Amino acid sequence: MNVLSVKKVLSIIRDNFNIEVLFNEDLTSYSRLRLKGARGDIVIIKSEDELKITLKILTDNNIKYKVIAAGSNQIYPQTLNIPYIKIAFKEEPKNNKSKNGYEYEFNANTSLSSLTQIAVTEGLKGWEVFTGIPATIGGAVFMNAGTELGEISEVVSEVKIINKFGEERILKKSNSKNELPFSYRRNLFCDEGDIITKVKLIHLGISDQIASIIKNYQQKRSRTQPLDKFTCGCAFKNYKDSTSRVVKIFSAGKFIDLCGLKGFSLNDISINNLHANFIENKGEGTYSDFCQFVNIIKEELFLQYGLEFELEIQI
Repeated sequence: MNVLSVKKVLSIIRDNFNIEVLFNEDLTSYSRLRLKGARGDIVIIKSEDELKITLKILTDNNIKYKVIAAGSNQIYPQTLNIPYIKIAFKEEPKNNKSKNGYEYEFNANTSLSSLTQIAVTEGLKGWEVFTGIPATIGGAVFMNAGTELGEISEVVSEVKIINKFGEERILKKSNSKNELPFSYRRNLFCDEGDIITKVKLIHLGISDQIASIIKNYQQKRSRTQPLDKFTCGCAFKNYKDSTSRVVKIFSAGKFIDLCGLKGFSLNDISINNLHANFIENKGEGTYSDFCQFVNIIKEELFLQYGLEFELEIQI
């Protein structure tokens, strides 16, 4: 499917269903790394019905698509001849808590920072695991986001998905079954083209210590991570060696530091001096700069330690 036919289909979606489409949009602000030069077509989705219509039309015309979330771990190529889907559901004026007080439901575009505020106010155990992650809940569940405190999968009880044919399904985790398997930094239940629209979280009890745990971890992040810079968080996943009985975990940041790469730069892309697993854009870095930079880092890690680290950033 060529560029013109894609734009024609997007025009049909816009004109016949009153769905907002942005053509040739500058994508710089859609990623926290702020790489220059990327442009693309974006479909702004404001309801599940709009999403069902859009995905079915795109699939019927053999057009693939990508999802834009908060951009906390996403970068975009300078040319990509497929549209981006941006979920922009409005928050419903209702309490997110279920009647049993144990479960909370959120639209996929809800920020984790707003969930952290609920955790602090209500003392929800288990929700401290996503403290400080600059992501939406949909994106966080998709990649099983986490911190050293744990992973979001620990408190996910239900996920609503709309597939590429515009069909919805609900997956649940309960004592009798688990339709929501996860592994390190990925889910194992989304098929190609699936988009998460709603998530239900449980908590693991109530504690008056949660507020202080979250506050202390936020302060630690401020001391050890470059939160005020243009980065996409941790660039590489930690390496897991499961060849022996004891699983060994190798910290990507530690090994990049041991390679002597802190402060290494290519054009405006560099390894941050505060945390070696944070790749920083100092202002004018591009997609091609980033890809070249990452390849150099990966090659150096392999040459010095024989380890192949996988990117956590989604390209």
